[in-house]
Amino acid sequence: MGSSLKALRLAFFLVFFSCVSVFGQWFPVDSGTTNNINGAYLLDAGTGFVVGDAGSILKTTDAGATWAPLASGTTRALHDVYLFNPNEGVAVGDGGLILRTTDGGAAWHRVASGVQDSLRSISFSGANGICGGGSDTILYSNDSGASWQISQTGFFGPGFQGAHMLSATTGFVVGQNAIFQALIGASTDGGASWAFQSFYFDSNEGGGTDAFFFDQNTGVVSGFVFDGRGAIARTTDGGTNWSTLFFDQAIEGIDFGTADTGFAVGLSGRILRTNDSGVTWNEQTSGTSTNLSDVNFAGDALTGIAVGESGTILRTTNGGEPSPITLSAAKRKVGGINTVRLTWSGANSANIDVYRDAVLIVTTANDGSYIDSTGDTGRARYTYRVCEAGTATCSNNARVTFPQ
Repeated sequence: MGSSLKALRLAFFLVFFSCVSVFGQWFPVDSGTTNNINGAYLLDAGTGFVVGDAGSILKTTDAGATWAPLASGTTRALHDVYLFNPNEGVAVGDGGLILRTTDGGAAWHRVASGVQDSLRSISFSGANGICGGGSDTILYSNDSGASWQISQTGFFGPGFQGAHMLSATTGFVVGQNAIFQALIGASTDGGASWAFQSFYFDSNEGGGTDAFFFDQNTGVVSGFVFDGRGAIARTTDGGTNWSTLFFDQAIEGIDFGTADTGFAVGLSGRILRTNDSGVTWNEQTSGTSTNLSDVNFAGDALTGIAVGESGTILRTTNGGEPSPITLSAAKRKVGGINTVRLTWSGANSANIDVYRDAVLIVTTANDGSYIDSTGDTGRARYTYRVCEAGTATCSNNARVTFPQ
């Protein structure tokens, strides 16, 4: 009897204090869609758009915390988006599709592209912009995307997956040529004409997926090689020579919030951060194994979003770095109700905001613990986070699963 009671108590202890915590500062937010999300853009003011398959366009006005769907008027896949300000933006997609809004996304109007190829990337500096796509298509605009001219199209090749407009005159596109080499193009006249250089990722065939340049000579390209690995290559001489770092899967998107601090995303939920303009990169905890396609940061390198397959949107407000607040979650049934005990340390505020599945459920005293009676009785999975009240100083995610 005594040994049975001890075993029962031990089992209760293990059930109550079992938890799964993900240490990192990328949090999933509800996108409201299961469509793949392919491109993202976030303004410093907090307005952002993401675009994806089946004509999906979502909008945020609170720096990615919540999202609302917009009517795009198309079912074609959209691949990239650019915002000039909270009202004006341009999205591009399959079949040469270009959409433009001037009212914050309430209405999207088609703009003639003159091509039928899939358009994959778009970037502007002021009113001057470029767009890259299949068949080595490059378009350029000098009126904020209201009209477009064709620089080139109709070539045999996979095309340009990434674009970066550095200034009103200087722009870059990156992709792959017809003989499986990474290909970089540079323009010094606003996208009207281009000079191209092919290159290898340290002697490996592959292709570029995205690009970011700091000046005419120094830039970083993400990509893939044909053995399945991913790559990030850096040049300091305008693309003549490259130094390459390799990863076990493709790197799909890259962005810099500041000249020093940048982020890259890729397959299986990979997120990387650099603090030295792309010379070295460190892994961050994304909390997902979903393939990620794009990343975009506001100008402070703190608030950013990463997007990917099946409607995935991840958000950070501290540059993806570990939090000083550590959260644990423990589960049990109380009267048949799914009940979770949260415990935390490291918070300095008088009160704590408690979030369940990205929804604020309570603001409570910072006494280190809170018991959440969810009201649910069956199978469920919950993701918790606590923040210093009214701030973006938050804990890691802590997840619990009730199997029945």
